[in-house]
Amino acid sequence: MRNLISVFCILVLFPAAGQKIKYKDIYSLLSTKQYEAAEPFLKKYLSETTDNPNAWLFMGIVYENKAGKTDILKSTEEALVFMDSAILTFTRAASLLTEKEIKRNAEYYAMYSRTDLRTGDYGVKLSDVQFDLRKRIEALRERMDKTKMVKHFFLRSEAAYTRSYQLYRSLQQSYPGLRELYLRADNQLLEKLTHLALSYDSAAKDFDNYRLSIQNLDKPGYKPVWNPRVIKNFKTDGAEPADFYTNEPAVWDYGRFAREAQKSIQEQVMPVRQELVTYDIEINKLAEKLQRDSVSVKSELTRLVQSLLSEKLRQFDERPMPLDILAAKAADLDYRSARIETRKHRDSAHVYFQVELIKRELQALNRLDSLLKIAASRNLDEEGLNYQDFVSQTYNSITLLKSYVRTQQEYVKKERERVEREMLRRTAALTWLINGNDSIPLFDNPSSPFKPLVLDPAFTAGLWYDAQGKPHVYFYDIPPSHRPGIRARFAVDGSVFASTELQALNMLVTSDNSSQIFFVLAYSTKPVKDKYAVVLAKIYRLDGLAWQVSHNLDFVPQSIVYQAETNEVIIRSGGELSVTIDKSGKRKAN
Repeated sequence: MRNLISVFCILVLFPAAGQKIKYKDIYSLLSTKQYEAAEPFLKKYLSETTDNPNAWLFMGIVYENKAGKTDILKSTEEALVFMDSAILTFTRAASLLTEKEIKRNAEYYAMYSRTDLRTGDYGVKLSDVQFDLRKRIEALRERMDKTKMVKHFFLRSEAAYTRSYQLYRSLQQSYPGLRELYLRADNQLLEKLTHLALSYDSAAKDFDNYRLSIQNLDKPGYKPVWNPRVIKNFKTDGAEPADFYTNEPAVWDYGRFAREAQKSIQEQVMPVRQELVTYDIEINKLAEKLQRDSVSVKSELTRLVQSLLSEKLRQFDERPMPLDILAAKAADLDYRSARIETRKHRDSAHVYFQVELIKRELQALNRLDSLLKIAASRNLDEEGLNYQDFVSQTYNSITLLKSYVRTQQEYVKKERERVEREMLRRTAALTWLINGNDSIPLFDNPSSPFKPLVLDPAFTAGLWYDAQGKPHVYFYDIPPSHRPGIRARFAVDGSVFASTELQALNMLVTSDNSSQIFFVLAYSTKPVKDKYAVVLAKIYRLDGLAWQVSHNLDFVPQSIVYQAETNEVIIRSGGELSVTIDKSGKRKAN
């Protein structure tokens, strides 16, 4: 109640009456630590009364109290002003203190009362008050120094981290993604990464000094913790600034990011970048050798392709543009080598081999075409930024690289027309035998005078009708050259084997185990007076036709078997009927 009355008197009665404020009324607030309420009146009192040491003492305590409540980071200057003011007022109080003052106003110094151990008297001693003032002044000066040190390291750490943040943000805004950052790296970027790492390290070091220095302050209001987060996504992580006025600012580990990026660029990206240029040079050397010597470079090309360390590059780029271009160049060499191989063996009589050669050409051309389409489908302007060294050192500019791809595509288009025509021509050759001026079809060809009735991978047999329509049996082997070594042709009965009777005509062929002797049986399935006409021929691989004989059988032949031990041929029906022909072609009696 007394305190309330004192406040009421101070706030209302005295100001209203214009009377001078009495210190004892202010002291009633100060003694109960109502410093905020007392401060304005105490200041007014001291502006009018400057020789009251107790008033100056409590003014110092008010400033000291306010300094303790002021945020040392957000309001550092204000806190320092309060501390400095407290020091000044404590110093003023000390200069005015006397024994007389202590004795006359002992009640105002009650907080210093104690029992003198020597005399046993209870009271206030001047030395005790002076000692307290000295300790307070020393503590305030020490706190001012520590506060300045805390703010110094705090500001340094915040500034260094802000630089790191700004550097990192500039990288985020300069590159579409981490892939582009690695692939487009140059010395300027490496310098930025160095600055980023150094700025971050400075921020971390100064933060640690800030943390240690703030621990030396009594009730600082902060317990700072440095707990950086790892950057996992270059485009989304690390994009927001950190609030250092919190106990645990949300900082990102820009230093680790910068060092890891720098290491990858220097130890992996840049060496691989040079390897790509070297690889291109090696391909060009092979191209020069092929052009100069007109020789296939397929074996060297295979070794070169195996030496390309593409997996290193794919760590940073799943589909590296240079690998597509280099693969297309290698495929072009492969195709040109295939062409040289084809020309080298153009005189080969092996028709299947000739077809195989042109197939290799077509396969190589298809691969080249596929790779060029992949290269053309890419955004070469954008990809060129990722591989500036490769583009500048191999094609001078992205414009010339794009021109190379277009030119190659036009080349492939023309080559495809040529190769496909050649493929058709050579494939068609597989369906014919060439015997002098005759072309014997290995397929049913109504317009040809040759009518194949037996088609085997090793030989063919059929009927040939001359210009007068007279029938002849023919038998040829089918060597790889499609120019037969076994040639047998002989006339047969026109009334039985006429072209009009083809639907009723057929043939069977058999041979010995070593395919040195062949037997060709031509027959009609159309009976004449219940008999079936057949013609059997014996043909040697080396000597050709040995003999041919005609017989009339009681059945339609279904198979023929050569018995080497007796040198006989057995013609069988589908049932139990059979006929045996001896070595001279005569029919043996059953």
